[in-house]
Order: sequence, then C-alpha cells, then structure tokens
Amino acid sequence: MQSRCYHQPAGLGQDGPDLRDLQMKVDFFRKLGYSSQEVKAALRKLGLGTDTNAVLGELVRSGAKAVPSSSSDSDDGGGQASTLEDTTEPESDLKPIVIDGSNVAM
Repeated sequence: MQSRCYHQPAGLGQDGPDLRDLQMKVDFFRKLGYSSQEVKAALRKLGLGTDTNAVLGELVRSGAKAVPSSSSDSDDGGGQASTLEDTTEPESDLKPIVIDGSNVAM
C-alpha cells in the first residue's frame, strides 16, 4: 500500500480545485481592500463553502472590531488632540467600493 501525502495550507483543508477557489475568493476580497490575512481568517472561521455575503459580513465585523472608537477619547477631555489626529488621515479607515451598475433598473 502506498500512502500519499498532501500539503494542506494553514488548516483550511484544501487540495487541488479548492486551492483555486480559495485563491479566487482571496483575490476578490483583496480587490475590495481587505488583506489576504483578513480574508483567510474569515474563511477559516466560516468555511470555504460559505457564500460571498457571509464572508463579507464577517470581514466588516472583524474590521469594526479592529477600529477603535473615538467617542471614548472625547469624553475624558482629550478630544481636541484626538480630533486633530482623526482629521489628518481619514482615508486610512475607509475601504474602496465597487459600483458596477448591476442593480440599476432599465
């Protein structure tokens, strides 16, 4: 009997065609502005067969946890300094959106 060894990346349990599916999903969410690590973490949590909307929801939830709230900073009197910091780089907190016109009625 011959035993076969397969390399399975980072606990996702994929082989062959599933790796292509994983790469396509990672590429799709990278185009939306998410990192490969964020996408792979969401797919590990939900599973590779999860639909796009569920994965996107998980990415939004995990992104919301990573961004600290600025309202708690303004309550302790240090709001002036934090407001200046927030206005210097507002683009860093934003994710790009894709508008493709598929929801436009004819």
